[in-house]
Amino acid sequence: MARLPLKKKSGSAADDIIRAAERLFGEEGVSSISLRHIATAASQVNNFAVQYHFGDKDGLIRAIFERRLPFVENRRRRMLEEARPAGFDLEKLIEATFRPIIEEVDENGRRSYARFLAQIVNDKRSAHHWTEVRSLVPSVAEITQEQARLCPALSKEKLVFRLQLVNILMLQAIYLADEDGCDARAFEAKFMDAVRMAAAALGAP
Repeated sequence: MARLPLKKKSGSAADDIIRAAERLFGEEGVSSISLRHIATAASQVNNFAVQYHFGDKDGLIRAIFERRLPFVENRRRRMLEEARPAGFDLEKLIEATFRPIIEEVDENGRRSYARFLAQIVNDKRSAHHWTEVRSLVPSVAEITQEQARLCPALSKEKLVFRLQLVNILMLQAIYLADEDGCDARAFEAKFMDAVRMAAAALGAP
């Protein structure tokens, strides 16, 4: 699929850099994109604009998380509260984990944040960034506790391993569906199919 141009949006240079970085990291991978490339994509005349605002690539990656995670956390909290009276099951918990992520779209209507997360998860050199920002999304710990309660036969080690596989499955499914450019109804069908697959895998004997 041809790369979409970054639509210009009025805002600070730092905002433009964050948006450009999220999109480029999601398209090419964190390790493949240079800070100079990001500065150019963000229409920055100064090739060292990223270093000026964020210090280095690690600082820029954290800024992406800090921009997105408050919205993701608030939406996830609402979903959990809405589902709580009827009781949780694995499908509801997985949907609550990932639906807020797919609702975060960029100016081109693409799910650049989900694509960025997929690249982070797949790159061992970048995976530590997610661990460092977990405090910004305390809902993840609550969801994990509920998943452990629903899977009592699984040891802690096996539950962690399966959750890692679920993350890979869901983010790759979102990435592929977004790459296909399918309409909203088709994307939703693919997303919910992946949710059901992930729930079945997590709860398998």
